[in-house]
Amino acid sequence: MVWIAIERHLLVFHSQELLRGQWRKLLFHYIPIIICLIWPPIVYLGLVVFPAQCTNAWDFGTLLCGPPCYTYTGTYGIYDFISNVSVPLLLNVLINILLIIRVIKGKMSRQPGIDWRRHRKMILQFWAISTLHIALWSPLVTVSLIQMTVDPLFMIDQYTTLEYILYYMPLILPATCLFGMPEIVNKIKDFLLKRRTNVVTIGDLARTGQTRQTQQNVTVR
Repeated sequence: MVWIAIERHLLVFHSQELLRGQWRKLLFHYIPIIICLIWPPIVYLGLVVFPAQCTNAWDFGTLLCGPPCYTYTGTYGIYDFISNVSVPLLLNVLINILLIIRVIKGKMSRQPGIDWRRHRKMILQFWAISTLHIALWSPLVTVSLIQMTVDPLFMIDQYTTLEYILYYMPLILPATCLFGMPEIVNKIKDFLLKRRTNVVTIGDLARTGQTRQTQQNVTVR
């Protein structure tokens, strides 16, 4: 999510420089995506599946079978929460604010070299995706920070509910992306309407055939 925010920012304000040359595409597009794909499996295989610092004790009656043991070891738990959860969320918020400021400033000053009509759809889609990420993750991160720094029992009874909220992210994200791509939505609508029309036509033909067969039977009798 953070790299999407950064890349969209670069594509809006530095698209000409970013897309000029294969090494720029490799450096600013492909390599970050590859890192984002391989980083989580490597980190969580080491922390959860093959932990060297502790032994997992799973409880199959609780959410996620209970948290992995590294969350209780101090250093590893704090590292994961700060570097993989809190910092990306904070960066997403800051980049969102910066993008809004730059868009307003650029439109007011009529910044040359930027086709705002062309980038409008991309900016709105980015805001929708980033807002979803921020809205679903902020409550849990905020409560966790308060528990770590001020009151360990703060909203302790509601904490599990906040963890369940995170599961709405992969469920709502595809619909959020589709709303930013109306051409794909129109293709899906056309496909469904065409398929429905075909089904109705076949049904009508079947009923017409049955009616004709009945009329023939009555005539024979």
